[in-house]
Amino acid sequence: MYTSCTQATEGIQRIQPSPVLKCMAESTTLYIRHRKQCPHKSDRNYRRCGCPVWFQRNRKRWSAETTDWAEALQKATAIENGEKAVAPSAITVEAAVDLYLKKRSGWREASKAPYKDRWLLRDGSKRQQSLIAWAKEHNFIKLRSITAAALDQWRDTWVFRPNSFSQKVHCAVIAAFFEWAVTFEYLSRNPFDKLDKIHVKEIPTLPLEPEQVTALLAHTDACGKHSATMGVLILLMRWSGLAVRDAGCLQRNALGTDNRLRTYRQKSGEFVYVKLPSFVADALRNQTCSDPKYFFWDPKRRSGKSQAQKFDLRFQAIFKAAGIAPCGAHRLRDTFAVENLNAGMALEEVSKLLGHSSTKTTERHYLPWVKSRQAKLDAAVDRSLAAQGIVETPAPAGLHVQ
Repeated sequence: MYTSCTQATEGIQRIQPSPVLKCMAESTTLYIRHRKQCPHKSDRNYRRCGCPVWFQRNRKRWSAETTDWAEALQKATAIENGEKAVAPSAITVEAAVDLYLKKRSGWREASKAPYKDRWLLRDGSKRQQSLIAWAKEHNFIKLRSITAAALDQWRDTWVFRPNSFSQKVHCAVIAAFFEWAVTFEYLSRNPFDKLDKIHVKEIPTLPLEPEQVTALLAHTDACGKHSATMGVLILLMRWSGLAVRDAGCLQRNALGTDNRLRTYRQKSGEFVYVKLPSFVADALRNQTCSDPKYFFWDPKRRSGKSQAQKFDLRFQAIFKAAGIAPCGAHRLRDTFAVENLNAGMALEEVSKLLGHSSTKTTERHYLPWVKSRQAKLDAAVDRSLAAQGIVETPAPAGLHVQ
């Protein structure tokens, strides 16, 4: 049956379709195909839920194979221009993380990758979900399905102390992972780049004065029967620069007969040693432990983190008894760094002894406390003024100069 619009006669010209309707029919439309459990499934235009994007063209529908609206828009543009859209990688989140950790390890073994990468991407904990665990819980099987909005929600679940610098470290780990995925074309763009930067007000480094270290040693009886052990631990951390976790897990074979203490292994495979004063080395050798393999290990504790938590509680009691605030075992490590810098040791050497991966870390935390650095700057200014014919005379004693 023919309608009046389509019937052709000799005197009537066939009606042509409208250019606007033709354009609409031949254009590619994007829409969100919500999952069953999505609370926004009634709105096909809601984009922030992480549901897949689909195409519609000439009454045909097919998946854009992405949850990123911008990426789907690029594909639609390619289709409109008659180009073949580049198919995204189908790599899973778990496979991508495993491959990345192998690359980071340098040994082709994911278990040897840096701890912070393994912990945040693969292992996680009860308080902090790893990327793999979070992706499984939210049905992100493919790496390409993870959106910036979803990552932002995951980051909001991270638990940190106020102004903890670890927030920036964690963000750097995730950003580096997705940047690697983009570089090797597993993703077309880095979704983590869209997230707001985290700003942290860093707590300044607070080294201890010599009399404060003496006061800590005098108040170790606040730990009762552990007094002698804590005295040795304070000496070790002050003169080796070890963090409380590394000191608490230190093995006896790390101390040589020449009083050199092996602290850690560099990426080159070489060990770094710290020469201890004789009285510190002798105190370590005389330290008794229930496990003959270690200096301080408690068999009741199952991990290094648990060991560190135990010693942190004891340090809090000692600092409180000595009347020193703020309290924190890390101040002994800070003291080791600042005292060596003030004694003239090069920044690069101190950085290596502390185990920092970059001298920038050492510079950011410790240079403001180095008195010799300011003295050198003052001397340089005095030489410059003298060369210009200006001779500065010291202010009279007792005169306060603003």
